[in-house]
Amino acid sequence: MSLTVLALALVAACNRDPAVADAPTPNAVSDAIAADPLAAPSDVKAPPADAQKSASGLAWKVLTPGTGATKPGAEDEVTVHYTGWTTDGKMFDSSMKRGEPATFPLNGVISGWTEGLQFMVEGEKRRFWIPVDLAYQGRPGKPAGMLVFDVELISIKAAPKPLPAPEDVAAAPGDASVTKSGLAYKTLTPGDGAKPGPKDMVKVHYTGWTTDGKMFDSSVVRGEPATFPLDKVIPGWTEGVQLIGLGGTTRIWVPEELAYKGKPGRPKGMLVFDVQLLEIIAAPKPPKDLKAPPGQRRAHGLGHRVGRAQARQRRRQARPHERREGALLGLDHRRRDVRLLRQPRSTHEVPAQQGHPRLDRGRSAHVCGREAHLLDPRGAGLQRQARRPPRHVDL
Repeated sequence: MSLTVLALALVAACNRDPAVADAPTPNAVSDAIAADPLAAPSDVKAPPADAQKSASGLAWKVLTPGTGATKPGAEDEVTVHYTGWTTDGKMFDSSMKRGEPATFPLNGVISGWTEGLQFMVEGEKRRFWIPVDLAYQGRPGKPAGMLVFDVELISIKAAPKPLPAPEDVAAAPGDASVTKSGLAYKTLTPGDGAKPGPKDMVKVHYTGWTTDGKMFDSSVVRGEPATFPLDKVIPGWTEGVQLIGLGGTTRIWVPEELAYKGKPGRPKGMLVFDVQLLEIIAAPKPPKDLKAPPGQRRAHGLGHRVGRAQARQRRRQARPHERREGALLGLDHRRRDVRLLRQPRSTHEVPAQQGHPRLDRGRSAHVCGREAHLLDPRGAGLQRQARRPPRHVDL
């Protein structure tokens, strides 16, 4: 009986469809996707029907509800984990792959991120479909077209509160001084009298507002002064900071033509700054002899040697028919001694020795021929010279 049951079980197992038997359950598919957060989602090509949309065209879907209660503002700093894909399923960026979350201010990223993350709370995870107009807008080197992001908001750090705008932010008051360029300024705290030059490096604390009272930048809020050369900032700063005494604070009203001149992404219109001058680092002065080498003060320096070489060249050009045969080229520091070793040309004209390892560098053809007898150890010329005092061991 048991053998019959075993045989029937084997037959049933052999007749079973393997495709049906090995098909994963829906829960297994979800687990596999969750196990690989870098894999492109199935709805990467377009937002699904249950996705929400804003008036700008941004679409999103909540994947995991959050636990926090507050949402970030546009100027707040957020820490997130994210993965981004193009609509063809290609991953182009991921903090998950790097193993480290990203931290940044929300107003420093693409518009789709700035808008979308303000809907989230801490601990929440969403999928965003960001149209090209809210993404990189076709910029070269950036992912093109609509982009899809899975974003998990880890933490929010509130931005420092802006400093209140001064009462006269809309226009310079009547007691402000005005320069020929149109720059207006008013001393709030006088300095000690020392003022920077147009190329000096300065260290300052500052706060800037637009004329509607909105603060757009402040080293005071950041808690760190700024250091920069005065000739590398907007013209209104180059001119205005030179009017401040060291340690003083001045308010300057910078017209747009002396500010950012309507450049995209920059504050527009007239700008108002409170600037405190903390330190002046004078620009190094060029040496007095920058245009030409000094005279006799450096008789043994590089300038002196260059001058002597130029003088020798001028003398050669002035007397082209005179042969300067008193020295080997490259060894003219022993000109007089080498002349003593040299014999008359008519009695010692022998073929030149090629490739001498020490003395043939830079010699002209007529010099090589006449000095071969000094370089040939087998020649009688060297034996005759050996009887003279050994004044030229190096040669």
